[in-house]
Amino acid sequence: MKNKSPVSAVAVIICTRNRHHEITGLLEALKSLGTKPEIVMVVDSSESPTSELIQARVREMAGLNVEYVRALYGAPHQKNVGIEKLLEYEKNTGHSFEVVSFLDDDIIPGPDYFKNIISLFKENPEIFCIGGFDSGLPALGFHQIRKFLGLTSDRIFVILPSGLTVAGKPVKPIVYCDWVPGGMQNFRRHVFDLHRFDGTIRIHGDEVEFQLRMEKSDFGRIAISSLLPVTHLASTSGKTSERSSTFYLDGFRWKLSETYPERFSRIHVLLATFVLLVAEGVVSVGTGSKVRFGRFLGHLDFLRALLAGMPLEEKVSHSGSGPRSEAREL
Repeated sequence: MKNKSPVSAVAVIICTRNRHHEITGLLEALKSLGTKPEIVMVVDSSESPTSELIQARVREMAGLNVEYVRALYGAPHQKNVGIEKLLEYEKNTGHSFEVVSFLDDDIIPGPDYFKNIISLFKENPEIFCIGGFDSGLPALGFHQIRKFLGLTSDRIFVILPSGLTVAGKPVKPIVYCDWVPGGMQNFRRHVFDLHRFDGTIRIHGDEVEFQLRMEKSDFGRIAISSLLPVTHLASTSGKTSERSSTFYLDGFRWKLSETYPERFSRIHVLLATFVLLVAEGVVSVGTGSKVRFGRFLGHLDFLRALLAGMPLEEKVSHSGSGPRSEAREL
């Protein structure tokens, strides 16, 4: 008889929408890991019939402790729903987790992902959030002109004055940074005694806003690790259009410059947006890429809206889904 795989003190939250095949692949990958999460919460905002397919797949999943949760659309709101369900699970079972891990549904973690997360948190008590990285990304390269324009940096996983983020490949077990991608974030459990994601953010940027809030609170350090590679399949199903998401992200970066003027510059936001507008336009004409043309239109929509004084950031309203700072009884 084979020994069962060890179970870590990690709870995983997966937010998904209209991605039956992707979530199935991720759950199968988690089941095959040497060290598995103790529980996996699948928080689903899919439309019918995809939601029924995902529910059926969760029910059929053997060898992995999976729970299915329905939620309204919006990644940060879905994360908050998952957190609340985990707190209920702790209360009902009397068990407390050490780590809460967030995975996108099109992410496949490396074989020692959770084992290494536990070790890294134990060895680095100053860190409250540690992130994985996309092993398919090229090594960071930068150009002085692009750096001057606020489009890149010679450091990885930083948030630029323009609000843009720079990813890359870490070469050390611990690299301190400004942010980690939302689809491969891992937090110490106690963070969620006091805090939640901003559920009014519609699609993207919640991880940046959350980590900036934690930084202001002097909560600890953020790091990325070379020991936490993931494969990002970059699925396009269930995604908002490139035009809409580009417009939204430009508005989000503008909002950051208003909320954190000591950290972000409106001039850099405008300059970066204009440069990206030109670059996407040139590439879309040269290649005929609909994706790049959609981004071009999104940047153009943002600049037009800014000049016209129109709203730049569409909020969503889910009851009780905004940022939280109060403690709660468990």
